[in-house]
Amino acid sequence: MNPNYFVDQDGKQIDPRIDTMEKHCRYVFKKYVIRRCQAEEIYIIAHSAGGRCLVDLFKKFRTEFVDNVKAVAFTDSSHKNFQDTFIDKEEENWVKEHCIHYVKSAKPLGSEVKSTDEGMMPSVSAGHTNHEYTTGSSWEEIQKFFISKAESYSLKARGYSCHSEKSYTNE
Repeated sequence: MNPNYFVDQDGKQIDPRIDTMEKHCRYVFKKYVIRRCQAEEIYIIAHSAGGRCLVDLFKKFRTEFVDNVKAVAFTDSSHKNFQDTFIDKEEENWVKEHCIHYVKSAKPLGSEVKSTDEGMMPSVSAGHTNHEYTTGSSWEEIQKFFISKAESYSLKARGYSCHSEKSYTNE
């Protein structure tokens, strides 16, 4: 999913039914994840406004979301009102157990950071102070988080990584 992409290079709407980031994510989740996806494990990285879209998916497709998504790593997300989406304690516990928020911070990667979402999930440093680099700078920790969640389900965790010679520290 790329919720930023509901218009083409010329600024024209790709599909008149998909005119917001949230509608794009709902369309993709419903058409491809719920109806066609045969994956046993779904892990999501929700960067910036993607976090807001993810909360919307949780609201709209609560059962399918909880049944299929094993973990979510938010990266400097703009999600809000997650607490307002819960209908019971079980859902609240799911978020606390399966989500983490990597926020921009000068603290070392993975260091605890004061929660901006009222303690709904752990907030830790992404190891970078620039919003744009929070996903890349926390990539290794995100992978460790996903693998730990897979192992807790006794699923077939696979280590995926990317490597770059570029340094994102202090840019």
